[in-house]
Amino acid sequence: CNVNTTIPSGCTNYPLISGAVTYTTKNITINAGAQLNIVDPLSSLSVCGNFLNNGGSLYMVPGSTILVSGDVNQTIGGNLTGGNAFGGLKILQGPGATAANVTLNNNLDIKGNFWNASTTKTSTFISGSNTINLEGNFTVTNPNIFTTTTGSLNFVGRDISNQQTYDNTSADLNNVTISNTAAGVKLITDMTLGSSGIFTPTYGKVDGTTNTKKVIVKNTSLTGSGTGNINSWVYGGFRKYLAVNNHNIPVGNVNAWEGMSMNVTANTSNYIDVNFSNQALGTGFSILEGVNNFVGLVANGGTAPLTDFTGTNSRGVWTVLPNTGSIDYDITL
Repeated sequence: CNVNTTIPSGCTNYPLISGAVTYTTKNITINAGAQLNIVDPLSSLSVCGNFLNNGGSLYMVPGSTILVSGDVNQTIGGNLTGGNAFGGLKILQGPGATAANVTLNNNLDIKGNFWNASTTKTSTFISGSNTINLEGNFTVTNPNIFTTTTGSLNFVGRDISNQQTYDNTSADLNNVTISNTAAGVKLITDMTLGSSGIFTPTYGKVDGTTNTKKVIVKNTSLTGSGTGNINSWVYGGFRKYLAVNNHNIPVGNVNAWEGMSMNVTANTSNYIDVNFSNQALGTGFSILEGVNNFVGLVANGGTAPLTDFTGTNSRGVWTVLPNTGSIDYDITL
């Protein structure tokens, strides 16, 4: 951790890291016209200082890792998107001060996982106003912290076999976009967006059912959450903080989007918890169940209503629970 690395342009051969090895440097700068290639998923580059891609070319295969391992404040910056994406990023700062920051100065694409997993100190990853496009898992272990101001965390996984996972209780996120074109995103913990955050489900399902977790949106405006669509929604719990206006609730079950919108006209509650679930005959509304009553009512809510209750189709009920007080509202299903 005592030697700085600068990769200049004009070289005949550029550094290539392969094999199950970890190379260590203090500060590293990749200058314009220079290259750094990490071509093995078992390879790591441990950086004790700052990482800067100053217009150079960085190539990392998925699984390879930038390991942030210093014992002081560190920064990550430069051209880190597209072809210059990180393979993975792990914060594992060493002994020294009891706390240190890792500050992201530019947008970042990650082909694999993000971990903030320091064990000997509290590491705070500061993403600021930057956007992180993540293809792998997002993990922040206690007591470490991930903070953002106006930035975005986008889940852009493409693995058809494995869900991306979200595991973080450290601090509220800001904007979150679900754009996972494969297996979706699974919540290990609640996913909480702050009072200015915007939740945008574009593609891919968010699984809150497996671990009984939920998406929490503290933004009380209409724009706090998107509507969802036939390709993207939350199954499990969805919590929306309220004000007197319209609110989008992008819920469904494991098979189908069953979104709703709520126009709140009077409110003394802080938030509502909403989920959509299949409901067997005989456990539904306290009205006569028949073709034009319970069955018809539930079927009208489905995006693809069927004629039976197998527990796997789109029929079911929306459960809306305020945490306190009362709400006057109109609902559109």
